[in-house]
Amino acid sequence: MEESVGFEKSFHAQDGRQHVVIGFDARQNWLPMANWWPQNGPFLYLLRDDVVRPYSVDKNIWSSVCHVLADLERPEDAGPLSPLWVDFDRLQRHLATKEGIEKRPYHVIAITLSVESIAPDAMEWLSLIGPNAPALGPLDGSWTLLGYDVANPKLLSGLTDAPYHTEQEDVAALTTRWAPSLNDHHLFTGFDEAKAFITLGEHRAKRFAPFGVFGIWSRA
Repeated sequence: MEESVGFEKSFHAQDGRQHVVIGFDARQNWLPMANWWPQNGPFLYLLRDDVVRPYSVDKNIWSSVCHVLADLERPEDAGPLSPLWVDFDRLQRHLATKEGIEKRPYHVIAITLSVESIAPDAMEWLSLIGPNAPALGPLDGSWTLLGYDVANPKLLSGLTDAPYHTEQEDVAALTTRWAPSLNDHHLFTGFDEAKAFITLGEHRAKRFAPFGVFGIWSRA
């Protein structure tokens, strides 16, 4: 069987899948969702209507602490794909420079890409997991999986940042099919369901394809 791009960089994660770490970040949990979430028009961004705070690899959906707090602006050399950092320790040191940061609710996260979710010849992923991409190593047992997102190589989420048009799509059918597989933060709880969603995501948002399955991991 032909190995996927990036397989040689992957590690066997706690979920039993092969992942490649693509970066780290700190994501804020204190701003009200209404501050940035679209409220008008015939569009829905979520397939569950009881989600208080969606998590996502997509910075437009789950914003970075270093974007929200101007005095913690991410330096340009933190990594090739904003807002992610390639050096976890450097991210931690950077956060520690902000007085009172420990009083704000936020998650320090790692984002991984499942090499099992992308095609062996998917060259679009080379910038993230190809031979010239940063090798960030495996995650140790201190990281906990928050769930799976479905996104493209630029971290645009096909799950939460590709609005469902209530006048052109059968949103009720989509909700019936997919909502039971999503957790309280609108992430897939199971890898297989997340991988199955790729087909729908690439059909709905063709110009943003390809999509893959990303794991979002948290460290206390």
